[in-house]
Amino acid sequence: MEQQISHEVISRSIYDQDLEYLVNVVERANIDIGITLLVKGLLVSGMLVSNKKYYTQVSDDLQLSGDIGASIAEYFKERAKKFDVEKTEYSEPSFMNLIKVSFLKGDGQMGSMKGACLRLKIEEVDGYFLGGSQFE
Repeated sequence: MEQQISHEVISRSIYDQDLEYLVNVVERANIDIGITLLVKGLLVSGMLVSNKKYYTQVSDDLQLSGDIGASIAEYFKERAKKFDVEKTEYSEPSFMNLIKVSFLKGDGQMGSMKGACLRLKIEEVDGYFLGGSQFE
């Protein structure tokens, strides 16, 4: 009789360790960093923020959207509370959070999305540069 052995395989797409490091710095130090990302051919700019700040911002924005928005906001408010604990160790984040989001439009101008918050998989980022977008 054959004995079957199974092994757990953990797979992760190629990702930028430097970008992961920046996400950890933002998370642990609770600071915002201006960043511009290249994502699947799209240029996206904003402020890289911690999980707590992202979830708090989403919750606050939803509170202003009436009864249903306020109800959904409670979920995000609870998520924000999970990040109240001080971070001392390095983690491997899968997502990054942006607020004050803008993107490059077809006419070559940056279009802002009022109140937009973006949660993005780190492995989906093709490239980045530090600083917000400032075109002349």
